[in-house]
Amino acid sequence: APTPVTETVDIISETPRRSRRETAKPVKKKKSHLKAFFISLLIFLALISAGGYFGYQYVLASLEPVDPTSKEYVTVQIPDGASVQEIGSTLEKAGLVKHGIVFGMYTKYKNYSDLKAGYYNLQKSMSTDDLIKELQKGGTAEAQEPVLASLTIPEGYTIDQIAQAVGQLQGNFKEPLTADAFLAKVQDDNFISQEVSKYSNLLESLPTKESGARYR
Repeated sequence: APTPVTETVDIISETPRRSRRETAKPVKKKKSHLKAFFISLLIFLALISAGGYFGYQYVLASLEPVDPTSKEYVTVQIPDGASVQEIGSTLEKAGLVKHGIVFGMYTKYKNYSDLKAGYYNLQKSMSTDDLIKELQKGGTAEAQEPVLASLTIPEGYTIDQIAQAVGQLQGNFKEPLTADAFLAKVQDDNFISQEVSKYSNLLESLPTKESGARYR
């Protein structure tokens, strides 16, 4: 009889110890899960912060000129009734903006709703704001050659005075336009013949050097 009593006591005494060890394990798991959660949260917040910064820089870069050094003109047509998204797509295809979607979003953000239809001569050196200002002015009904500069010559000006006025013009010229360059051009017989042939009604009565006209 004594032997069974001893075995029963041993079983009863060992059962609580196993139970305590087993109930302690989940506490460690909860702490581990909580730590992992906070680490994941910190990584997520860091990615959001970094993404916001790079996204902001991306938008700013998209609003800058495609080619700040370009002096060439690109002719585009903005259809009547085109949305800002369609305008942005047209400008992107013409190489005038980097991203048409960003152009559309920026236009909406700035509440620019008065962009007009027509033909435009625009440049890749224009920023998004510069392009918007041009589109607000309105285009032409038909495509036209770009106007590089405007010059008014008062009546009675001598050839030297005209040359000085030309030398003071401000514009996006492929080559520097100086008074000396103008004087050399108007003395070029080949150039004069070409212009007389092209604009015969206007230049048919142009005096020649032989008639005493002063080109020097």
